[in-house]
Amino acid sequence: MKDLVEFGEQNQTKLGEDTTFTQVMTTIKGIKTEFDNLIPMLGIKSKSETEEKQMSRKNLEKICFNLSGLLVSYGNLKSVEIFRNITGYTMTNLQRVPSEQVLLNAQKLQGICADNAGEATLAGIDEEAGTALSAAIADFDQKINDPQEFRIQHRELRKGIDQKLEQYNDLLNNVLKLYVRSKYAESDAALYQDFLSSIEISGSMVRTRAIQGIFTDAVNGKPIRRVRVSIDGQKPQVKGGEKGGYFITNLSPGMHEIAFSRSAYVTVVKKLVILPDQPIVLDVAFTPVQIEEASMS
Repeated sequence: MKDLVEFGEQNQTKLGEDTTFTQVMTTIKGIKTEFDNLIPMLGIKSKSETEEKQMSRKNLEKICFNLSGLLVSYGNLKSVEIFRNITGYTMTNLQRVPSEQVLLNAQKLQGICADNAGEATLAGIDEEAGTALSAAIADFDQKINDPQEFRIQHRELRKGIDQKLEQYNDLLNNVLKLYVRSKYAESDAALYQDFLSSIEISGSMVRTRAIQGIFTDAVNGKPIRRVRVSIDGQKPQVKGGEKGGYFITNLSPGMHEIAFSRSAYVTVVKKLVILPDQPIVLDVAFTPVQIEEASMS
């Protein structure tokens, strides 16, 4: 779009009185302005939100593990039944369950402490420990949906960008190219060649690293390796190292559909607009098949 707008400005003397060309270019300039306003927003990365959520969860897990240990130990020592029956707070259990369950377990532990405040204090859970638990619950409750909200916003943003690109391509291919060829291909061959050059996608615009990110398990956050990645229906390539990191190279600018698949997980399909000067960070979280099946039953 930028080169086309520059072409119009550089040839204002020749094209300024061409009403049809001017009207179409006015619309294209409007699309470009809206497009340029949307693009910088793609610079927002979801990675920081995801990392903050993981740190918040680990902090909450640690606090629950420590406090539950104090309560169970005291319950066994003093035969306090409600404390003795506390289960599910080992680090293994806490790390294995979904984030929502961790939050529910923490709130349940908080309730037990509140309902048995005197005994909880004797077990070693003082006011400072209770405050730390409350703060950790509030923090994780806030962060638990942050990456999801980011993805929703990001999806809407890309939808807006896609719409602008579709409007531009429609005007370019169905109106402007036909008009300029009909009017100037023979009468002003040099001008027509300059026009064609302004709408070409240069080979240098093919990106060396178009997309990069991390593959993780949506339940436990652990990295996933050896994911099959298919671009625009082509033969899949295996991506993802020991830490789940991956990158996709040499994608031309424009719309691409990318499918990420791994055995025992639900396939993830993304539609992305690749731009020549905007790297994309795309972290992919895979849902285990059994969880997907359970949610559908």
